[in-house]
Amino acid sequence: MKVSLGRVKHEIRQRKERKPPQREYAESVPPSYLVTALTAVLQTMADSSISDSPSDKSCVYTVTSVIPINKYHKCRACALPCINCNSSAHATRFPDKLAGRAPAEFGIPRDSVDHVTRSAFALHPRLGIEKVEAVLGRETDFQQADPESEILKELDDETTSYAILSHRWIVEVGYEEMTGLMKMEERRRDEVRRRAGYQKIIKSCEQAKKDGYVWLWVDTCCIDKRSSAELSEAINSMYRWYKNARVCYAYLNDVGESTFPTKADSNKFAESNGWPEWFVRGWTLQELIAPQEVKFFNKDWVHIGNKGQLALTLWNITAIPCGVLTSGLAGKALSVAQIMSWAARRKTTRVEDRAYSLMGLFGVSMPMVYGEGKKAFRRLQLEIIREYSDQSIFAWNPRIPRAGSVLAEDPSDFWNCGHIERVDPDEFVDRLTL
Repeated sequence: MKVSLGRVKHEIRQRKERKPPQREYAESVPPSYLVTALTAVLQTMADSSISDSPSDKSCVYTVTSVIPINKYHKCRACALPCINCNSSAHATRFPDKLAGRAPAEFGIPRDSVDHVTRSAFALHPRLGIEKVEAVLGRETDFQQADPESEILKELDDETTSYAILSHRWIVEVGYEEMTGLMKMEERRRDEVRRRAGYQKIIKSCEQAKKDGYVWLWVDTCCIDKRSSAELSEAINSMYRWYKNARVCYAYLNDVGESTFPTKADSNKFAESNGWPEWFVRGWTLQELIAPQEVKFFNKDWVHIGNKGQLALTLWNITAIPCGVLTSGLAGKALSVAQIMSWAARRKTTRVEDRAYSLMGLFGVSMPMVYGEGKKAFRRLQLEIIREYSDQSIFAWNPRIPRAGSVLAEDPSDFWNCGHIERVDPDEFVDRLTL
């Protein structure tokens, strides 16, 4: 069947002008089971006097003014607008003691919701962050340090000037250990302080202080991973937190030289494609791209270069274009397949993190379901398809051919998609005429 060029142009023009489907944000009284749940939440908030509104402590919330959010994704989580000011900016969140509870505990049938988490009630999750001076002061003199001194504090990442750490996990120090260090029995406390992960925190605090920063964020100890809700909230916010940091310290614990490696060394870095292991980890991809400034340090915390200065070398290592390395993703006509290709050779400890570590790069969010395995990457692709009209997501080509779904099983399926460009419809038509 022959198709005229005029027909092709007409069809492309129609598709370009066609408006995407609008998500529904209808103000209505929710179903009875949701009313039961929200009544319980409201009662708890009233008992706890909890409000996220920084300027108006008299905000009043009502079940009948509930606005279902994320209805497009068939999620029953809701934001509660203040009936005094009718502003959804006054959304509330679950208290810590309610985070992660099963839906049935609020009277909601288990099969009627996808998830009910604290993060669903927070329009702008706050950043739990370390106070550099408090950490270093405690380390200087443990005997005189106040055991009740505040080490971590929740702040707004958009208004706070802070540094952030990017690193390869080793023997780390968690949230509970960092906040409860002064109350530990002495032998256990000494064991924690001897860990390489604790020394890494101290060294990064010293660097932050040297650079004039009061606050530092470290993923190992600034997220309370005992709460699945807080972990989900943090993972969905991670890209933004790295993007809003004034500087990111990239710690390369397997580099001993005082200069950045410029050539692949398969003998020294045999298990990481000839480069430092930091460059083959899944989470460090967004940690390299998101911050405006990235400073690299060797294992002894000697500064060995900046992202801007090393752009050509980093492009050689990662295949990420220099323009993305120096100025981020904004304004770049990048295809989904090309971005996926950057993660093709990277590894994560948990298979689900292959997908979760890419959410920020595509600007999508989804609940964390550790244990779902490769289904996580399938969910990620479906979220991307909902957000973007980019057919390159189907351009994957696995090394070993297989039959089945039109969706890829893993980012490695995009291993040879780095050359795929995103083309404007008008430009596509022009190319057809050549």
